[in-house]
Amino acid sequence: MRYWQAFVLASKFLTRPVITALELQKADLMLLQFCEKFEQLYGKSKIKPNMHLHGHLKECVLHYGPIYNFFFVLALNDSRPITGVLKFS
Repeated sequence: MRYWQAFVLASKFLTRPVITALELQKADLMLLQFCEKFEQLYGKSKIKPNMHLHGHLKECVLHYGPIYNFFFVLALNDSRPITGVLKFS
């Protein structure tokens, strides 16, 4: 279950309004460790595209700013309630 703890902590770092370079680096490493452990335990067939995209979050944050801002802009630019915009699987 430690790998899930790494995922939660990485998510905590990534969803802050402000993230430092060190926190971003830590979050990136934790997400990669999470995905590697998940694949070891459950196999490649269980890896989904969203999990693959975890490996690109660091670059997205470096280019576009904190993920917190993504959701804010998403909510502002869409007339639907936020629950209708975000898809959870």
